[in-house]
Amino acid sequence: TLGVIAVATMAAGNLGALVQTDLKRMLAYSGIAHAGTILLAAAGYLAGDPQKLDGALNAALYYMAAYVFTAGGAFGLVALLESELGGPVTLDTLRGLSSRRPAVAAALALFMLSLGGIPATGGFLGKYLVFSVAVRSGMIAIAVIGVLMSVVALGYYLRVVIAMYMQKELEGRRFANEQRLPAALATGLCAAMVLLLGLAPGWFLAF
Repeated sequence: TLGVIAVATMAAGNLGALVQTDLKRMLAYSGIAHAGTILLAAAGYLAGDPQKLDGALNAALYYMAAYVFTAGGAFGLVALLESELGGPVTLDTLRGLSSRRPAVAAALALFMLSLGGIPATGGFLGKYLVFSVAVRSGMIAIAVIGVLMSVVALGYYLRVVIAMYMQKELEGRRFANEQRLPAALATGLCAAMVLLLGLAPGWFLAF
């Protein structure tokens, strides 16, 4: 069934991301897992969600909106840091970033927490809506597996936050610290939308 395909996709993406140290590759693998989560909303609709199309469609659209701003902001920051570093951004290169680039570290941490489904972010409510569709449709086991996959995802998202805030910088791994207004504005917009979707979702769900 589509539900099985959804959780298999989530598992493949999360397990692939779990072993990555390159941030861009980690985000790419995690994107597979997020695609599986959206498939779960479709599976819930086909399985007979009592709220019909409104429940599953709202959940899928909300999840995709949260993911676009969250992943867009994260990939944008990785691209910015890669251009400054002159190479790939890894967990080692992110060590101690909060002391050197506090604004960049804070924004990247917010995106990681949202991708992991931490409360007060758009990612959390998006996952809640999708898993609610699965539960209402009677796909309890599938929903439980999906939640467990989200817990696995926290394992690699939190590694990024730990590297930036709790580990010392490695010698010779410094960013150019360039100030780029367009990048700052784009990051600010994505961060604001992630928080807005998490703290005040009513305006989006009312559409």
